[in-house]
Amino acid sequence: MEISMNTESKYPYEDIVTPLLFGEIWRNIPDFEGSFQVSNLGRVKSLDRTVSHSRCGTQFVKGRILKQNIKRHYNNFKNDFAYILQVAICFENKRHDLIVRRLVFYVFNGWKLTQKFDGMIISSDYDGLNCRLDNLKFCSTAEHLRMLIQTNRTEFTKKRPNKENIKPTFRLWKPVSRCDVSGNLIETYPCIAHAANKFECYEKGISLSIRNKTIYRGFKWRLAPREFFDDLISQYPAIKPARNRKPKPPFVEVDEKK
Repeated sequence: MEISMNTESKYPYEDIVTPLLFGEIWRNIPDFEGSFQVSNLGRVKSLDRTVSHSRCGTQFVKGRILKQNIKRHYNNFKNDFAYILQVAICFENKRHDLIVRRLVFYVFNGWKLTQKFDGMIISSDYDGLNCRLDNLKFCSTAEHLRMLIQTNRTEFTKKRPNKENIKPTFRLWKPVSRCDVSGNLIETYPCIAHAANKFECYEKGISLSIRNKTIYRGFKWRLAPREFFDDLISQYPAIKPARNRKPKPPFVEVDEKK
C-alpha cells in the first residue's frame, strides 16, 4: 500500500480519500473488531465486511474512511465556540456516536470504551480538531478547570446569588408559635424549618407536636395565623414582569351616512 504525504489538508481527518498517511498506524476498535479501525492521526475507517440484508440475506460493504462531524459547544464567557470531532459508527443495525479524541486515546492506551474515569481527554494545543495521539492527554476535572482559567476561557470565581435579594416563599410557609405549657405565646417563626434551626431541635418533633397537640422539648407548638406574614411581605414588594403587549390600533370613527 502506498503511503501518502498529503500536506494540503490541515487536519488528517479532512482527508477521506488517501488510505494511508505518512506515520499512520491503524488499530481495531474494541467491540467493533473486524469492522472498524481508528488511527493514531485521528482518522476512523470501516473495513470490507459482509452485513445482513433484509432482502438479499447478506451484502458486501466496501471499507472506506469515515467522514467526521464537528460539534460546537458555546462558551458564554468568551462568546465563541469550542469544537469537538465526532464520528458515527453503524454496527449490527445500531448507531454509535463516538467522540474521536476519546476514541483515539482509549484504543491506543488499551482502555475499554465503556470504562469510566474521573476526568476527560483534552488536546494539548487547545485545538479540538487536532485529534492526533501525540496531542491528546488525560486530565482530571480540577486540572481541566485550572487550564480553562489560565487560558481565560472561564471566570475565576463562581457567582453566587445574594440571599438577601431572594424573596421568601411565603405562599408555602406555615407560621409556627412556640408556647409554654400554659399556652402563653413565647415566639413565632415563619415556618417549621426556621423554628427547628433557631431552637436547635428536629423538624419532625415540632410537626408531631402540632399534629398530636403534645409537648415537645418542654413547649407547646401550634400553627400561627398567616397575619404573621403581613409585616414580612411588606419588606418584599411584588414585582410583576412587564408584558409585551401589542399596541392597540387607533380608533377611527366611521360615518354611517356615507
